[in-house]
Amino acid sequence: MAEQFCEECLGDCGYEQVGAGDLSGRIILAGDNFGCGSSRETGARAFVLAGVRAIVARSLARIFSSNVRNLGLPAVECPALPQLTESDFEVVVDLHTWTLEIPAASGLPTDRRQLALKRLDPFWEAVIRAGGLMGFLGFKDSQ
Repeated sequence: MAEQFCEECLGDCGYEQVGAGDLSGRIILAGDNFGCGSSRETGARAFVLAGVRAIVARSLARIFSSNVRNLGLPAVECPALPQLTESDFEVVVDLHTWTLEIPAASGLPTDRRQLALKRLDPFWEAVIRAGGLMGFLGFKDSQ
């Protein structure tokens, strides 16, 4: 059921093209105003149900970013994120140092590049640490 839900919600935005259709454990890297038009919680929940670990975009649509964070999914901005032409490479999102590590332009596996993430305000940091807004408010089994 969750798989069908994700396919319906993500089908028109390249869901099948990323990792052969499996987003479980993946980090979404996106461009400008990511999530625009997804102002309902359903759009955000699709990423959670698909098993996405985090979303990093040059910029995030305001309502969408609130919705995914309310569900406990880290969604952060990286204004310096370059246009990416490849997929299926390893990235590291560090919410302690607020950095994103991606492969450098050379393409060598040992050549890495660090980019600054825009730090969340303390409220959103606490919500993410609590696993979402319901956990932050003290409710258990909120997902």
